[in-house]
Amino acid sequence: MPGKVGRSKPARTPRTAPKVDRRYDVPYLAGSSKDDRTVYIDKRVPRRLDINGKTIDPAEPLATHERHEHRLMRRGMDYKTAHKKATEAEKAHVRGMGVNWNEYEHIIDGYINETEHEKVKNLPPDLYTKPYRACRRTK
Repeated sequence: MPGKVGRSKPARTPRTAPKVDRRYDVPYLAGSSKDDRTVYIDKRVPRRLDINGKTIDPAEPLATHERHEHRLMRRGMDYKTAHKKATEAEKAHVRGMGVNWNEYEHIIDGYINETEHEKVKNLPPDLYTKPYRACRRTK
C-alpha cells in the first residue's frame, strides 16, 4: 500500500488475560514475569479502588501497562519510550473503564511512592528486571 513503506505495526497487548499474582513486594508497584504470562502487583495494592463512585480492580490497567511495556522492550525499544507508550495504553484502558485518568493516576502514584524507595524483601522469583535496570534502580 502506498505510504506504508517503512512503518512498523505497533506492539499489541495480548488479548488473553495474564495471571495476576499479588503475593510479592514489587518495585514501582507492578511488573511482569520473564515469560510475560504473569503480572505481579505489589501486595499492598487493593483489589478494588473507588474512584469518584466507580469501583475498579487496578490490576487490569496495570497489567495492560506491564505487558505492553514488556513486549515493546523485547522488540528492542528503549525503556523510556516503551514506558511512555505503555502509559498511554494504560490511560486508554482506564478511560475505557469510565474512570478519570487524573484521579486514577493520583491514587496509583501514592502506591508507587510507597514502593519505589524501599528495600524489597520478597521479590517475585521470575520478575522481568530490564525496566528496573534501565531506571538504574535495581542492581
